[in-house]
Amino acid sequence: MTQQPDAVQTASSLTKQFGVHITAKVSEQNDGLHVKIWPAELHANEGFDIDATIGWRSVRAQLNVGNFAARLVADLGHADQESRDCAVILADLLRNAGGQILLAVNGSALDPFSHESWPYDWRTVGLSVERTPLAIDHDDEKSIRESVTTWAGGLLGMVIALLPAEEIIETSTAEAEGLWEGALKRVTVNRYERSRVNRAICIAVHGCTCAACGFDFRYHYGDLGDGFIHVHHVTPVSELGDGYRVDPRRDLVPVCANCHAMLHRRNPPLTVKELSELFTSQARNRAGPLSE
Repeated sequence: MTQQPDAVQTASSLTKQFGVHITAKVSEQNDGLHVKIWPAELHANEGFDIDATIGWRSVRAQLNVGNFAARLVADLGHADQESRDCAVILADLLRNAGGQILLAVNGSALDPFSHESWPYDWRTVGLSVERTPLAIDHDDEKSIRESVTTWAGGLLGMVIALLPAEEIIETSTAEAEGLWEGALKRVTVNRYERSRVNRAICIAVHGCTCAACGFDFRYHYGDLGDGFIHVHHVTPVSELGDGYRVDPRRDLVPVCANCHAMLHRRNPPLTVKELSELFTSQARNRAGPLSE
């Protein structure tokens, strides 16, 4: 029998990843283990969930929308170009991991990797990803949980990325959570904080290890540090022009809190490469000359 993942830990991991309060439910069914995840703040009839099925050598995640979620579906279709870019990047990450993604809008199959072909009037939507064959350790709870967060979490991120934008004031907790350096100002984000989606993509691409010094919070602090890292803009936020479309793969980089502060000790900020070289140089100086 498949080891069931802890629903609370699964939800907590996805909540940290996307900044959305996620609820998870685990159940054993005839076709395998099912893990359902959804934003806790949305009513089931007006919102959506992602249902992941863990088979013997496969995993499949599918988007389900509520019976009265027409407004939400329409909002997904009206997403701006930057939001669509993020959704496509997440789809591409799933494809690179070996997943097969299917997207259908208004009953017609679409290319999930080219949003130029997507219409703006969405009345129905179908979205799923499947990976088969896939080696899964069914006796390892952590392995099962990571499969859920990877595949169901990828679809969750795509949906969150497409949700509509509004202006909010970020609080000081943004800095503590490792958001970028412009987070304390008024910024345009979606109601699930677009900055969180960009952050999740950055981490999915580059990992949680500091790009400047190599510090890994999980290695040093265990589960407390899992997924924690600051995200730094390669180009300062103040220099980004109106309408600039951030590419999280190119424009964002993970750094630890210390290195993030050191990058901004100068104006303009040091590059990550410059800081990394300084860090390495200082480490060599401390070590002293090599013994004969």
